[in-house]
Parts: sequence; structure tokens; C-alpha cells
Amino acid sequence: MSRRWLQVCVRDRGDADDLSPLLIEGLLALGGRAAEERDGWYMTALEAPADLDAFVARARSTLAELTGSDAIDLEVAWRNHEDWAETWKRGLAPR
Repeated sequence: MSRRWLQVCVRDRGDADDLSPLLIEGLLALGGRAAEERDGWYMTALEAPADLDAFVARARSTLAELTGSDAIDLEVAWRNHEDWAETWKRGLAPR
């Protein structure tokens, strides 16, 4: 069985206050358990929602309410499940 995750990425495109803590709070409010920052984007992985369009609309609304800004970029992408407990070992070699 192939499992996949919804990767949700957000960033503030405005030049006003630093909204980073609020963006992270928003990702957690949407169901994320942790957030990662990469190149100005904050991201989390979520279980697949039943209705992707409804989830994206709710995510935009939640982020706008928390930040008080409509200048938020939101991107979603499907990611296949990876067993990281095994994946990290691929880079190991004998010494």
C-alpha cells in the first residue's frame, strides 16, 4: 500500500511585521505536528484530507485570520511516504 502525505508550505510575501510565529501557529492549527523552515517557506506534512479544495480554502482562511494578512503564499503538494528510519541508512558506507 502506497501512503502519501500532503505537504503544506506557507510564506509571507508582505514587507510588514515578521509573521513567522503566526504562520507556524497556523500550520499547527491545520493539523501539523511540526513545522520546518526552508528558504523563507514554512512547511508541514499532513494526513491526506478528504476534500483537498475544502482544505485549501480552510487553510487560507485560517492563515488570514491568524496573521491579519492576505499577503500569504500557500502551496500544497503530494509527497509519497518514506521510511526515514531506513532511508538515512542508504548514505552509510563501511569505513
